[in-house]
Amino acid sequence: MSMVEISDLCKSFATVRAVDHVSLQIEDGEMLCLLGPSGCGKTTLLRLLSGFLVPDAGKIIMDGRDVTRQPPERRPTSLVFQSYALFPHLNVFENIAFGLRIRKLPSEEIRSRVRDMLQIVDLEGLENRAIRQLSGGQQQRVALGRALVMEPKVLLLDEPLSNLDAKLRVETRSQIRSIQKRVGITSIFVTHDQEEALTMADRIAVMNAGIIEQVDTPRGIYHHPVNRFVADFIGKSNFFVARYDPVKRCCTLEDGNIVLIQGQKSELEAGDYSLGLRPEYLKLADNDDQIPSGHNVLKGTVEEVIFLGEMTDYQVRVSDSIVFKTLVYGQSKPYQKGDEVFIHWDKQYGILL
Repeated sequence: MSMVEISDLCKSFATVRAVDHVSLQIEDGEMLCLLGPSGCGKTTLLRLLSGFLVPDAGKIIMDGRDVTRQPPERRPTSLVFQSYALFPHLNVFENIAFGLRIRKLPSEEIRSRVRDMLQIVDLEGLENRAIRQLSGGQQQRVALGRALVMEPKVLLLDEPLSNLDAKLRVETRSQIRSIQKRVGITSIFVTHDQEEALTMADRIAVMNAGIIEQVDTPRGIYHHPVNRFVADFIGKSNFFVARYDPVKRCCTLEDGNIVLIQGQKSELEAGDYSLGLRPEYLKLADNDDQIPSGHNVLKGTVEEVIFLGEMTDYQVRVSDSIVFKTLVYGQSKPYQKGDEVFIHWDKQYGILL
């Protein structure tokens, strides 16, 4: 059952179409990520869902009710702001209780619901702590608790981890995902960070210039992008101009090298395409007898070596027009600039766009 249904939604600012005929369904209990670069329309879409903006056209249905023209307080939503928007003069308990007090609920019910929420967001024992005495991750959980204690049908999160450092961001995103699963609430969060999207979402909606380019699971988005924008925005990719022969299921690259393509999902006609290859699909070898049978093999020269800790980024030139980027994990014998190598990959990898 769909908890949120968005139909042909549009929103413009002057001459700029920020959201352009967007349609989307979010299932009950699902965590959906709106992912895209700055200016793609993802935050505008979230604000349309929250009621802080009114669409020019289209419809928003939540929990079976048309809320398109309803103000925020009449929607079954809670919004976690990017800046958290916590009250510095109130302690943890009172920050979480704020919305309940606005609703004028009985004091005993407020105490009960806030105590339950403190347990859910792992802040038990900190209820009397001042906001300034909390870490960034704890403040984020206070903001999350304040939103969830209102018992919304839909939780909206506007880049909730952007103010945290890299290590704390990883810890907090895991906590948010765990809480969301435990509560079972339908959630929509906005981010430009692809790693956040891949690790937290049940599905990802990739946005660009006001439209949704693709909606799929994280694995589907990563391994089967529908176009070059998605392939380039999610992860890293090598792109090459390639002429495809559907009979032989092979591609001819610009330099004349021929490679097999057998993992393509859709049937394509003969013609010119962009061949996309993820760097981690590519392997390096000293000689061709180390290469499994059935792999595509090209000979090249290492042009650049970039050490990244657990992996090494190699740029290998195969010809004047072809340079491959490959990521190699845990090498015992690293290659040096100028080394001649064989670059190879399973013919199941590679996608034509």
